[in-house]
Parts: sequence; structure tokens; C-alpha cells
Amino acid sequence: MYIRLFGFIFCTLAFLNVSYAQKAAQKSEIESYTSARDSSGVYKINRYEYSTGKHIECIFSSQNTSLEGKKINSYSLSKDGKKIILETEHTPIYRRSYTAVCYVYDSTSGSVTPIASLKPIMCPSFSPDGSQVAYSLSNDLYIQDLSTLKITRLTSDGRHGHIINGTADWVYEEEFSIVKMYDWSPSGRYVGYVRSDESRVMLYDMPMYGQGTYPTLYTFKYPKAGYENSTVSIHIYDTHTGGTSTVDMGDEKDYYIPRLSWLPYTDKMIFTHMNRLQNHMDIYTVEPSTMEKKILWSDYDSAYINLNDYTHYLDDGSIAFVSERDGHAHLYIQDSKGKIKQITHGEWDITALYGLSSDKKKAYIQATLSGSENRDIAVIDIRNGKVSTLSTRIGTNDASFSATCRFYTLSYSSTTNMGVRSLHRASDGSLIRTISDLSENSHKAIKEGHLVKEISMMEISDSLSLKMWRILPPDFDSTRRYPVLMYVYGGPGSQLVLNRWAVSMENWLTRVAKEGYIIYCVDGRGTGGRGAAFEKQIYRRMGELELIDQVAAARKIGELPYVDKSRIGIFGWSFGGYMASLCATRHSDVFCAAIAVAPVTSWRMYDTVYTERFLSTPQENPLGYDQNSPLTYASDMKCRFLLVHGTADDNVHYQNSARFSSLLVEAGVPFEQMIYTDKNHSIRGGNTTAHLHNLLTSFIIRNL
Repeated sequence: MYIRLFGFIFCTLAFLNVSYAQKAAQKSEIESYTSARDSSGVYKINRYEYSTGKHIECIFSSQNTSLEGKKINSYSLSKDGKKIILETEHTPIYRRSYTAVCYVYDSTSGSVTPIASLKPIMCPSFSPDGSQVAYSLSNDLYIQDLSTLKITRLTSDGRHGHIINGTADWVYEEEFSIVKMYDWSPSGRYVGYVRSDESRVMLYDMPMYGQGTYPTLYTFKYPKAGYENSTVSIHIYDTHTGGTSTVDMGDEKDYYIPRLSWLPYTDKMIFTHMNRLQNHMDIYTVEPSTMEKKILWSDYDSAYINLNDYTHYLDDGSIAFVSERDGHAHLYIQDSKGKIKQITHGEWDITALYGLSSDKKKAYIQATLSGSENRDIAVIDIRNGKVSTLSTRIGTNDASFSATCRFYTLSYSSTTNMGVRSLHRASDGSLIRTISDLSENSHKAIKEGHLVKEISMMEISDSLSLKMWRILPPDFDSTRRYPVLMYVYGGPGSQLVLNRWAVSMENWLTRVAKEGYIIYCVDGRGTGGRGAAFEKQIYRRMGELELIDQVAAARKIGELPYVDKSRIGIFGWSFGGYMASLCATRHSDVFCAAIAVAPVTSWRMYDTVYTERFLSTPQENPLGYDQNSPLTYASDMKCRFLLVHGTADDNVHYQNSARFSSLLVEAGVPFEQMIYTDKNHSIRGGNTTAHLHNLLTSFIIRNL
């Protein structure tokens, strides 16, 4: 129950089962959600009935409190909904992490309690009974009692660059999409947490130029492929005794613990263990009283496992989980005796498991039932595996289910529809009410010149077809010949060819199309939505098949009568920048121009978790790293090339572009380069985005 608020946007945040018998003289439960609005310095959190949208009550208003006038960035509720953690003064750290100054509001008493004496903290969370708040401060864990205000320190060895307790290091945050690495047990007696010792992880230094006479140096621990990771251990703190116990992991040292939580129905901790190559995963339980560790269930793959959060632990001891073990992402049930049954089958993938019905007979999913470019909402009858589609429109459907999975909010868009949000019954998908409908706005935008993506299939060979979209220039004339810009990402499991309204970079590409260019985007082998076999064939040779497919697609495009094959260019960012750099160095005969923004130019310079998942380590697979590196072929570049990077990119380090540009200079290769000072991987802030888009557009017009 957590979201970050932006400006004055009205945001649906949480679904609760809350009894209002005392206030409304009703004995039945009302399924509700909360939503926040920040207007004129007054921040309000309101509760609404889920099925009708009717306002029930205001559970918090900052007016006439010590928080009046403060910008509240986000909030989270206690389990009973009576207390609220309010976060202010967010200060970003990396992509997902931040510190905040936090307060707790008690709706019963109306009191506002500062947390951690208003020091900036990370990851605050209520105990199950709402009487305490745990949080991370300077790499250590603490608990504050909300009635006595007593603060208890759970760990004392936290130290920047050395020991982290209860939160993630850089690579866990980036690649396992996690920041909070501690959790309360259901009874509130225990706190389980991960301790990361990053003492032996290599430092990476970034100069921050700022406005001063001398730059400052920003340093952080970043494990590059083949080098040492943090050593992680698992601990359980007992709030009754004040003692801490350590889970015995044996002699093994090189492994990942990407998830830690508790079984929802008992005080048994569960954690996910993955080997360094990420092709074997065990989920363990730990009994706090004995610290006995047992394997609950396991998954495996001949290539690598795509970690997901689609596992549900049922109170009868059975487990519902999603695995790719048959070649597609499908639902499995493991019963209390450990017997596993595959529930769904077919040439399609589950892309989200939202939850199970209260009787555990139905599972609600998002899936590629209508093709890899689409997302459907469906229900699975767990007893017989029958899958019934609930969504009715073809396109990108996403859902947010209520706590009991009786209702869901559906968000829909397509290439021709900006979006529709609606409320439905989960039993049959029937519409209760439409929340917002931008269909008419979509028709108006298209009529006024919005360029629509056209999705189709490109036949590369008798055995290979690739999903693609294109954007044609206004007043397209098939008797003319047009230059082409290809847009690529291509990273493992990613997808750009999706049936949705134009987002992000696609809006700038539309601007380019209006300058008289045809835009193509092709998802090659290794991308997602088409099953594990299609994705994982790039294992240990990342970059090889992806390059082959972009080149083959460009050649196919060049055969079209309305395309000038001498004017085909390619553009990409991050992994896409890597692909654009490979195309520029290895196939200047096909591409006359290329743009690489924040590219990886050698996977030896990228992080362990991501890189080794797909390539293994450089010690075990040196050819996989070097044969598909743009650095290896820098002297072969013949096309016009633009290289762009931010100097403060903590993700894909500027080192990648620095090394590449030095090799291009050494080889006498002419190229253009733009460096954005103190900008990170997203290269934004101030006038940066506008400047970058103008730069890219100008390069294309001059060189393509």
C-alpha cells in the first residue's frame, strides 16, 4: 500500500477490508480504497467504497496540524488503517531508493509523532499491530515504539561502503528491483533481515562538477562482471528477548538472497536463494525458535531464471507460483506434501499473477493470450486449468485487484486509444462503472495529426518472424522513397513492440516522423512475450543474435519500394545504445547513421547480476564478452555516429563511452559526441530533455 505522489495528481493507493460497524451501524465489511490529494498546501487522504466510488471518510488532513504546508511525498497505512506513515523531504539515492523525514498520524487521537527524531530514514514500516515502526538509518535497523517513543537499535555495525543492514546495495536495488530487505513476522515478535557486507566490492568513483571551483568525488560500491559481490547473510531479531540469530548458510559464499519475507499464516521466515549464475533457485523456510532451515520449493533453468514476485502461499500449505520450466510462463500449484501440478498450458505467457479468490479456486492473471504485443486480464479455474478472458478490448490491459479479489480496476490503452479506466466484478468481468475514458481525446488527437503505430509481423526467414511496428510520415506517398530510422532496445526479456498508446521516447520519434522519416521498431530474438525459448537462445552470446536480427530487419526494410536503403539509421539508449554501437561498427554497409545514448560498450564494465545472468562470468566465457563488444570493432566504423552520455551515470558508467570514444579517435574515425555534465542514466532535469531531443533531431536531419 504505497505510492509516490506527483504534484496534484489524484492517485488510487490501497485497497482494504475495513469494518465500519461502529461508525455506520453496519455489521458487514466494506471493501474500500484510499486516495490522496495535495492542493494549496493541504494534503488529504480519503477513503472510498470500492464498488461505488462513494466517499466514506477523510482519514487525514494536514490542515491545522504540524504538517500543514509541508509537501508529503507518500504514505502507508497500518494493517487496521488507523495509523499512517507520512513521508516528507524525499531525497533520491539511486533509481528506487531515497531517504525521507517521516511522521506517524494516529487517526484515533489525531496526534502526529515524529519518527527517528526527524532524521532522514529509509523504508519505514508498521509492525502488524501498528504499535511500532521499523526503519533503516545509516545502514542500521531501528524500531520506535509509538506510545513510549522508545527507540531500539537492532543492529550496530552499519557503515557506509562496508555493512548494510536491512536495505539493498546498489546492484540488488538495480537488478533485483528491491530496496527494503527486512520484514516483520505476522505476530510482530520477529524482524528478519539481510545483512550485506560490501567491504570487498570494488569502488566506482564519479566526479560531480557542480558549480564550485573543484569537483567533488562521488564513490559507491559497484560489482562489475567477474568481480566480488557483497557477502550476504540472514538474521532474525527477537523483539521479546532482544537477541539476534543467524541463519546457517554452510560454507557457500557466492550466492544471492533477492527476496525475504514471512509465510502469511505463521511466524516462519521465507527467503529466496539463487546461485551466482542464477539458473537455480531455492525458497527456504526458517523456524525462528530453532533456526532450522528447510527447502520449501525450487525452480531451475538450463539458461537462467527470470525472478518474479508471482508466488502466493496458502494457509493449507500449498503454493501457487509462476515458472518458465515448460518453455512458457505458466501457473503451478505445489500441494502441502510437495507434489507439483502444472495448471496452465499453451503457447502464451503469464505476465502477472494478481491474486487468488478467497476460496483459492480461481487465480487472476495478466497474460499474452491475444499475442505477445497485447496484454489480457484473465481468470484461471485452478481445479481444471480452464482460462477465461475477462478483458474485452485488444491492447494493453492492466489490473489492480481489491483485497479479496472481488473487484478490479482495469487500465486499458492501445495504439489508437489513450486510455480507459473502469471498475469490474472479478466473477465475470462485468462493468460496474467507467472511471475515466479518453477515447474521444484519442480520436481528436489522431484527427489533429497524432501518428499511430502500425503493428505487424516481419518475415526474416522461413523459420524466423519478428514483431515490429512502424510510424509513417504524414501524407505518406508510397511512390516516394523515404529515409528510415530504426529504434532499438533489444535487451533480454524486454519489449518495445506493444499495443499501447505512444509513451516516452515514442513521442519524440513521432516528431522525427513528421520531418519525413519512417520509424521502424523490431523486437528481435532475446526479447520477451514470446516464451523462454525465443528469449533465452541468446544465453552466453548476448549481442550476437540481437545484432543479426536488427541487420536482417534493416535489409528487409531496405527492399521496400518506398524506402531509400542508402539512408537507414538506427537509434538506441542503454542496451539499445549498445545495439546501435554494434550496428555502427559491424554493419556500416547497412546503416549510414547511428545514435548511441548511454551505451554499454563492453559487458566487462557492467554489473554482476545482470551481465552474468545472460553471459556467465568473463572468466568462464571471455569470447561471449569480447566478440560482441563494440570496443573490439571501433576501427571498423564507417557510418556517421553520435555518442551521448551523462557523466554521473551510476548505472551504465560514462567509462563505457570514454573508452569507446578514445578508440574511435585512435583509429581516426570521425564522430560526434555530447556529454551531459552531472546527469545520470536518464539524462534529464532542467532543460536537458529538450536540449537532448533537439540534438538528436538535428543529427538525424543532417546525417540521415
